[in-house]
Amino acid sequence: KPNLKERGPYTYQEDMVKKDLKWSNGSDASNDTKQFLEFGQYKTYTFLPNNSCTGCTEDDQVRMLNMPLAGLMAKFVELGGYGGQGGLNAVETMLKNGTDELFALTTVGDFLFRGIKTGAAEWMMINGLTSNRLPPVFRENGFALFNGKQDTSENECYQVETGQEDWEQHTVITKWGKDSQSLSEDLSKAETCTWIGKYCQTWWTLPDA
Repeated sequence: KPNLKERGPYTYQEDMVKKDLKWSNGSDASNDTKQFLEFGQYKTYTFLPNNSCTGCTEDDQVRMLNMPLAGLMAKFVELGGYGGQGGLNAVETMLKNGTDELFALTTVGDFLFRGIKTGAAEWMMINGLTSNRLPPVFRENGFALFNGKQDTSENECYQVETGQEDWEQHTVITKWGKDSQSLSEDLSKAETCTWIGKYCQTWWTLPDA
């Protein structure tokens, strides 16, 4: 029977600041009104020790479900066939030789922001089957739950109505995108992917077996 001890809470403060402000009048260059405001909404996360468990820090070691490894196993089971079995064999090898664990030891800060670049996470970043299909939680620093969320406006760039033309439209979102260069009026088609090399990924997929 596992001997478990719950740790936490680990409390972070989320701050949101609008930056890169740009006033515009849309496509009507002859109109001097400021009908629209474009901006990026930046988010930052700050650890609050006084609001967290007594003596807890971001460098505390905790043992938790290895999300990269669990996700990798689930994808290989879903894939099936020779490809899926080969992937599961690779996972079994990692577990047997101690390269990784299903419940791995890591630090709070690494899991949330700094990144994990060992074991299954490292394998997924360098293996040809997975390296160009990784989700946004994988970056150069490896896997982190909030990768791409610290001090960035990624997927949080907007154009809104200022209400100068029509107050009823005040703060209505008219465009949205991954960055200021990819704003789209059709919000269902707005580019909100993460670029990894030349690949635009919003979720992780594997080819059919």
